[in-house]
Amino acid sequence: MSLDLQVLINGLQHFVPLNVKPKLQIVETFIKAYYLPETEYVHWARAHSEYSKNQIVGLINLVASMKGWKRKTRSEVLEKIE
Repeated sequence: MSLDLQVLINGLQHFVPLNVKPKLQIVETFIKAYYLPETEYVHWARAHSEYSKNQIVGLINLVASMKGWKRKTRSEVLEKIE
């Protein structure tokens, strides 16, 4: 996924006069968060205030679904974040 983002950044540089890499850093950080261990999401959410609560909840729900978290684990993580 990060490689796809890098390809997008390189492609956009041909069409956009500004350097888009710093602006897409927030996207790359969000993508990398998907691959964190489940014990790190609460810390990550607190450390990254640039994301809205809805974005973080969406990420947690996606990760929980895709990685097969137990419902209790997902609920605990969401409770700690809120």
